[in-house]
Amino acid sequence: MAPGREAASPTCPRPDAAAPRHAGAGPRYAGNKPSPIAVLLPVPPLLGHPSVQAESGGIGGVTVRAASCRGREHMAEGESRQDAFVVGSSADGRWLIAAVADGVGTTFHAECAAQTAVGTVVREVARLLKGNPAGPRDDDWSAAFGAAADAVKERRADLSAYAGDGRPCSTTLVALVAPVHPGSGDPVYCAGVGDSLAFRLGGRTREWEALLVPDASGTGGISDNVTWALPSGLDHLRTAVVRWERDDVLCLGTDGFTHALGHGSPLRDELAAEWRTPPDIMTFIRDVDYHRATFNDDRTVVGLWPSFHDGRMP
Repeated sequence: MAPGREAASPTCPRPDAAAPRHAGAGPRYAGNKPSPIAVLLPVPPLLGHPSVQAESGGIGGVTVRAASCRGREHMAEGESRQDAFVVGSSADGRWLIAAVADGVGTTFHAECAAQTAVGTVVREVARLLKGNPAGPRDDDWSAAFGAAADAVKERRADLSAYAGDGRPCSTTLVALVAPVHPGSGDPVYCAGVGDSLAFRLGGRTREWEALLVPDASGTGGISDNVTWALPSGLDHLRTAVVRWERDDVLCLGTDGFTHALGHGSPLRDELAAEWRTPPDIMTFIRDVDYHRATFNDDRTVVGLWPSFHDGRMP
């Protein structure tokens, strides 16, 4: 043996068997465990669209948690996360505005459609609320979603040189406007195209309830045999006005998460108890990025709690 060197210990683990440097709580399982997969990064990755996106904090008197996670199918195939979200506020600070989108997976660069749609609808709603401090009207929603549809069309044109024979990108879209200082029974305004949901966890009932029932019955336009999507599904815009009762948790989510809240799901009951107060952001990401056999889609949730919990940070 050369001077200054020590013999390797025969019990030293192989590099591929070494324990992770930072072992956390591990994934959250919401039923039968899925089989292991190889996780591949998108090549080339879409700039500014990582596998996990998250946000945490407060707007006025509302606590916000938001997370979007790449699903197992896109991990295994080396494809980008196709969900997106944006959370903002009106210029006068009276309203919180949030949007979630799920790019249609069979279309070319669906993630671009999702990113474009959420950014455009939040910006347009904020602009329209300048002239209507009482909250958005149905024609405001029509204008904002129309602007989002036009923006997706423009994005399609930008990508057309690369799409080849692929279907041009499209996306579902759901948005919500809520008061930043909610009182019991204050109005909340929702609108959507496609099967991404606005829903709530009842403060007293601890039950999950859809606030905006999705329209998944269409067979024309870009429906993917499942749901309507922008830009061609604009005629299928639905709107609703609901009341934000004390301790209700309001949420926007894509079907990759909402399908896991079906009857009999352990995630349904566990989160109903655990989300009484907002979890820290790392726990929220873990909740959204649950693991369950056959549930392989991207998943995104924006959650709103009607009190401010983040006034002190350690």
